[in-house]
Amino acid sequence: MAPASRCVTVAAGNPRGKRARISLEQVPHCGEFPPVETYKDRRVFIIGKQNSGFEIATGLLPWARQLVLASPSPTKLSVNTRTLVGVRARYVQPYEDAALAGGVIILDTTIEDVARLGAGYRVRTKNVAGRELTLEADDVIAATGFTTPLRDLPAMGVATFGQSRLPAQTPFWESATVPGIFFAGTITQGSAGLKKHGVPSNSGAVQGYRYNARVLARHLAEVTFGRPQPRPPLEARKVVGYLLSEWRRRRRHPGIERPRRSLSGRLPPPRWIDR
Repeated sequence: MAPASRCVTVAAGNPRGKRARISLEQVPHCGEFPPVETYKDRRVFIIGKQNSGFEIATGLLPWARQLVLASPSPTKLSVNTRTLVGVRARYVQPYEDAALAGGVIILDTTIEDVARLGAGYRVRTKNVAGRELTLEADDVIAATGFTTPLRDLPAMGVATFGQSRLPAQTPFWESATVPGIFFAGTITQGSAGLKKHGVPSNSGAVQGYRYNARVLARHLAEVTFGRPQPRPPLEARKVVGYLLSEWRRRRRHPGIERPRRSLSGRLPPPRWIDR
């Protein structure tokens, strides 16, 4: 018999690939393809234009003869959105090569069919205007995103949402439907945060979920195990000056990217704003 626990914290690790709209059973997913040398002097069609698709394209640039990246939505770059939404800057080389006609093609189109053609593939696409385009490729790689591997947690009542099936969470990363189950790692982005000005949190990046984990550990120590942390009182007239001094102190270190969920060292704002 397994021992009982007051609470459980789940850091799900590597996620599974999402299923595409069409059958891609014969196509390797981005986590399953062979060594990069296998693609030397080959035409590669990548289904998906998010981080995983551009990460693969970046790795294949020195090897492949031609790269095609395709998905219905236009490519977004994080340097333009100024958030984690979009392709990260470290993977934008294929985007530049596509703009400069450097052997990379980026298509805003749906994938209608992927079929074997001899030793390669035939990919049929259709854009928003209804124009169909058929391309031949030596290899096809599915980079269609990920779903959170929660295993049997949904059957226990853990609610999820969105295409990635992230668990719905409270401001302290507890399941919104099953008390006592907490989450850590990149899936903490399932907590809504402030939703201010359309800017998402940084919980999907290491500097974000590492901060979340520290706050969660302190929260569990206090609420679950009765280990309160010292909180020196601060007079009301000193609050503004203290916050400004803390902000200035952190601004002296521009190389340290601060989480957007809340100021470093502070509890998640929705906790007390909602009250």
